[in-house]
Amino acid sequence: ELPPQMTPERLHTMTMVSSVVFALVFGPLIYLAAAGLFLVASRLFGSEIDFRRAFSVTLHGLVPFGVAALLGIPVALAKESVTLEEVQGGSILASNLGAFASPDLGKVSQALLSSVDLFSIWCIVLLVIGFQTVGKLSRGSATASVVTVWMLGLLAKVGMAALR
Repeated sequence: ELPPQMTPERLHTMTMVSSVVFALVFGPLIYLAAAGLFLVASRLFGSEIDFRRAFSVTLHGLVPFGVAALLGIPVALAKESVTLEEVQGGSILASNLGAFASPDLGKVSQALLSSVDLFSIWCIVLLVIGFQTVGKLSRGSATASVVTVWMLGLLAKVGMAALR
């Protein structure tokens, strides 16, 4: 139960403000961290790429996630209500296997299935092409470096799901 001074309107305003601040502060930090991970991985596989170029490839390679977010807006607005589980599970925009899985499925399985996503595959392909071209890696080395980082992200996602 909310304290008496916390009206639903005030709670809504605080949620909106904190969401914007979170997106503005942590969004760029996440992209910087991802670029750092891709830089380390590509260097381990023989690239001479620097951070600026790795950051550029990372930003361009992750554009499909922005496309997915933009496509999800009208879908979410068309729904009568959106639950937190739908947002966390990525089932608003039915572009992953998790959107078609049973709601009774465990959180870890749901996290794994939601990672098999059209936009994720699109990102992986763009990142491989980018690190192959800009990082001057072979296709196999570029694929290995991108998939290595992707698997680390998947492990983190599954670990977080297991803790919920």
